[in-house]
Amino acid sequence: MTVGRHLKQRLKALGDRYSIIGAVHGSGLYLGLELVRDRTTPEPATEETAELCDRMLDLGVIVQPTGDHLNS
Repeated sequence: MTVGRHLKQRLKALGDRYSIIGAVHGSGLYLGLELVRDRTTPEPATEETAELCDRMLDLGVIVQPTGDHLNS
C-alpha cells in the first residue's frame, strides 16, 4: 500500500500542474487518470489520451485507454 499511496500522491501533484488531468481514480497500484479538455465541463480528452498512450508505449510503458470515452 505504501507504493500505491505514494504513486497516487504523485499523480495528484501532476494534476495540480496539468489541467488535462481531471481526476485520479483507484487505490494501491490499480490507478487511473481521467483526462479532460476542460475541467469545468469536463469534456473528455479522447484524442489526447490516445496520443499519450502511444508516447508511453514508445517509452516502453504499456498503458490502455478505458472508460466510455476512452479517456481514462
